[in-house]
Amino acid sequence: MKSILVVHPQFVVIGGAEIVALRIIDRFLSKHKSKVTLLTLESKPIAGIESDTEMRFREDSMIIEIARCPRWLLGQRGKFHLMKLAYLHKHAKQICSRFDLCVSTYGELDFGCRGFQYIHHPSFAPRAFMNPYHMIVKNDVLDAFPVLEMVYRTIVFKVSDGNTEGFRKNVTAVNSHFMKEIIHRLYGIDGSILYPTFMAGGRNRRIPSWHSREFQFVSIGRFSPDKNLLELVDLYKHIAVRYPNSRFMIAGRVSDPNYFRMVRKKADRLEVSIEFLTDASNEQVTQLLHTSKFYVGPKRFEHFGISVLEAAYAGCATFVHDSGGQKEIISPRILRFTSGDELVTNLTSVISNDDLRNRTLTEMKKGIARFGLNDFYANLDTMLQPLIQ
Repeated sequence: MKSILVVHPQFVVIGGAEIVALRIIDRFLSKHKSKVTLLTLESKPIAGIESDTEMRFREDSMIIEIARCPRWLLGQRGKFHLMKLAYLHKHAKQICSRFDLCVSTYGELDFGCRGFQYIHHPSFAPRAFMNPYHMIVKNDVLDAFPVLEMVYRTIVFKVSDGNTEGFRKNVTAVNSHFMKEIIHRLYGIDGSILYPTFMAGGRNRRIPSWHSREFQFVSIGRFSPDKNLLELVDLYKHIAVRYPNSRFMIAGRVSDPNYFRMVRKKADRLEVSIEFLTDASNEQVTQLLHTSKFYVGPKRFEHFGISVLEAAYAGCATFVHDSGGQKEIISPRILRFTSGDELVTNLTSVISNDDLRNRTLTEMKKGIARFGLNDFYANLDTMLQPLIQ
């Protein structure tokens, strides 16, 4: 039985990156009959993870180990993310010799030996590189004083005991063609595309017809500046002017209370009636997608977009910003937009032309067929083959 180290920052809140990590762990446990040590900064017990995801893990085959990180640093919510990763990576490098294979399911990691890394987005890139792609949640003093950022990054690499040459040693998977290009430009790494797959719940439910749904617009994403929900309010306003009887909803966890207040305040100022679901269960989110005609994804340069994939699978007419990895999920051009005016124009075409709408939804459905779980596992096995003999 092979021993596998899997490194991921947290399993307290289960999002798209955590689902991907758990799918990879599941593959190690089920096909490769391995024993997995999950190294993380904070986590729920395995039973809590199972409850959130509807996945099942044998506790005798997977253990959770908490990395050594200063308690004061962990207490800085929303701050010093890179330094927290540095301590996580330092711990991983210190114990990697105990394992047959070391895996990072969150981003680039220098193990000191050849491992496997799944890069959703680069964590250790300079801020000037990431800013144009909206990969920085919000600007801070490091953006104003590049010298400070250089010092900070030097300290981070010192703490982690890692470097970019170590990143290049690994077998690398990325979540989209968009991210493949980013990683090649940044590190010179030629990554292989491993598209994320669906969330665990709702896969076997009957998909309601489009006509049976409510004239309702929904968007799913945590309340954080990187999700562009303030821009979503503007988009909803554009739609409300053209379709005043629409119903608008946003479902997501409040990770930034101040940003949540800003979104609500803007909705009130623009007089857009939005229903906010901040504690929705997986079942409630699935039900919401199955009863809504439309989904709107406002984020620019989304790395991939698990919620976009979920909405398309659920049969919503899924509109997304024409950038990033989500373009690879939503293939019909008419479902992509670059402005509120273009969104309303495209929306009106889809609503008013039955033949166009049917062709669009059919094309969308065919396009997401390649994101199934079997494809994910088959591609993962191919990438792991040089590392697991």
